[in-house]
Amino acid sequence: MRDDRRWTKLILIYAGLFGAALAIAAMSIGLPAQATGTCGPGQGSEAAAIAFFDPVTIGAGAEPPASNQAEHTVWANFVHGCQSAADTRMLVALPLLVISLGLVVLGVVLLVRKDRRRDTPAAPSLGTGSGWGTPSPPEMAGVGSPSSGGGSPSLAGTHWSLSRPPVPGRPPSHTGGS
Repeated sequence: MRDDRRWTKLILIYAGLFGAALAIAAMSIGLPAQATGTCGPGQGSEAAAIAFFDPVTIGAGAEPPASNQAEHTVWANFVHGCQSAADTRMLVALPLLVISLGLVVLGVVLLVRKDRRRDTPAAPSLGTGSGWGTPSPPEMAGVGSPSSGGGSPSLAGTHWSLSRPPVPGRPPSHTGGS
């Protein structure tokens, strides 16, 4: 089950990276050409991000005088078409980029975060000497013996160990005590 969760987190990260790459590509690919020319200062169209953030660079040339109504209308339609294409592409790409980066951050946080159930200490089990806050076996040797006062269970003077229980496969650690 733990591997299933890890795959889910990795899928979130990869989906976010794919979406971010798609959004960046959409912002950096040139705009479609209009009927009267390309949306850029040179031979090709400029990227949607450039046209969106700096509309003067569309490359439509100088605005014709208002007295020449026909040329002014063609120029205005060209600028409007280029700016509309840039706005539409950025309207799709920016939210996609934000959502994708959010998926990447969420996936990384979930992947890096420790599993809380694994880090929660086990409840002590009294009398076994293997849980937290229970007497270690060497200190339990005198409990209930005739030398401790006639067989009555007394824990006075017993060293209580607060070390973690031993983990299978690891060498035992020093439990402290005097």
